Amino acid sequence: MNKHIRYLNLARNVSELSDYDQHHIGCVLEYKKHVISSGYNIVKSHPLQAEYNKYRPMRGPNVAHKLHAEIMCLHKANKLFDIDFSDCTLYIFRALKNGEWAMARACPSCLAMIKDLGIKRIVYTTNYGYAIEHIER
Repeated sequence: MNKHIRYLNLARNVSELSDYDQHHIGCVLEYKKHVISSGYNIVKSHPLQAEYNKYRPMRGPNVAHKLHAEIMCLHKANKLFDIDFSDCTLYIFRALKNGEWAMARACPSCLAMIKDLGIKRIVYTTNYGYAIEHIER
């Protein structure tokens, strides 16, 4: 099994912790072959999510800023570790209710935090497998 599939399977396990009805998303942050943080989407709002949501269109004045898996994962890692995030890879997993893999590319809010931390690589599930994206500033 290649390393990307291995880390995406770990993100799949994390996604099962999600309490969001529509879809479960999980992610893990890999640094030097070790998972150093994980996150999953939840219905609870978070001020950091609200801050980054300025980068994506939101509808209505009373929008809840539900915490995304990527923001949860990166927020924990940024608090716990003093590392060069450009050496990390973020893995994001999403599946449909029938278990088939689905598109999990980070939204504009999450991409903004990914860029702010200097992460250069993200790997995410697609409807047909997975994609590797290299981010240049």
